[in-house]
Amino acid sequence: MENRRRESTGPGHNSAEEVRWPQWILRTHFIDELKDLLDAETQLTETLPKLAPAATSKTLRAAFQKHLKETGGHVTRLNQALRTLGERPSSKTCRAMKGLLEEGNSMLKKTPAGSLRDAVNDYGSAEGRALRNGELRYGCEHTRRS
Repeated sequence: MENRRRESTGPGHNSAEEVRWPQWILRTHFIDELKDLLDAETQLTETLPKLAPAATSKTLRAAFQKHLKETGGHVTRLNQALRTLGERPSSKTCRAMKGLLEEGNSMLKKTPAGSLRDAVNDYGSAEGRALRNGELRYGCEHTRRS
């Protein structure tokens, strides 16, 4: 077992309270998060190829293509990380990403083609929020490992 001190200012928590977390719990949670991220990235690799051709802006189209390549790299690294941990690279459905992509698809269907759709696609769509969500989650996972 691993001893950790919990730093909390929440109600009912003593900042010096000792918490014991077995390593298997931390490992299970970490692997679960990696599998969730793997599904989120895989969903993006399926969605981004549909967005690039729909963009009227060359810059936006290029950005989608660049992001697709980067996302493919994320999928590769997540698979490698799972194998390194002795796990079979598999994913669990990331419901958050699925919901964001469905919402974005709905928004795009309601927006006429052209520069307005490009703006929605780039800034306001759920795809854009999904991409930012992924960036935030990777930052959190990096912080947890540090």
